[in-house]
Amino acid sequence: MTTLAFTDANGGYYQCESPDGSVPEWAAHMTLCAIQPPVAPPVVFTDLTPRQIRMALTQAGLRNQVESAVTASTDQTLKDWWGYSETFQRNHPMVLTMATGLGQTPAQIDALWKLGATL
Repeated sequence: MTTLAFTDANGGYYQCESPDGSVPEWAAHMTLCAIQPPVAPPVVFTDLTPRQIRMALTQAGLRNQVESAVTASTDQTLKDWWGYSETFQRNHPMVLTMATGLGQTPAQIDALWKLGATL
């Protein structure tokens, strides 16, 4: 099964499943998808620089918690990742683990990343 996506002339975004991803199937599924309500396009998050993530965490009131967790950890990989990464990716396992540990929801992390991208 292949997921196919398209945007219509009015900016509506649609996703459809095609059994084999072939062009004939795509054309047939476009008609079927067009009668369903559009879905939101997937959100793509840019990587954040160390400055951006730290400024976003400060503004969100989370920086001290993150830095305390890193300092208290015995995981040298975590310490190296926090201290030496050139970029931070929204869906990196370390980000997801830290977010869970701090009780942050995916929506809150999305908001943090959106904020960081503006800094």
